[in-house]
Amino acid sequence: MSMHPLLLEDSFIILRACNKSRRFYSQALKIGDLVQCQHEIYGSIVKRIRQINDETLLLEGIHETSVTSEQMGEVYKSQVVAKVIYTIGPGKL
Repeated sequence: MSMHPLLLEDSFIILRACNKSRRFYSQALKIGDLVQCQHEIYGSIVKRIRQINDETLLLEGIHETSVTSEQMGEVYKSQVVAKVIYTIGPGKL
């Protein structure tokens, strides 16, 4: 699991969807935030923001087996679907 130990297997995540215009949402993003994005190769993924550029983000997983930032490459801010706002560990509901 690429976000282990931060997100454990069978965890729930609560997401805040992007504003369609993306203007408000992209201004609210900061390094360290967890986001869900639609990646061209890897599909729907949840990763941590490592770097923010004008139009793109560099994302990272935190587990040693995660797809690396270099493998993912930069993603456009427009590919961000949602921001993780809360996590619930397994068995906590």
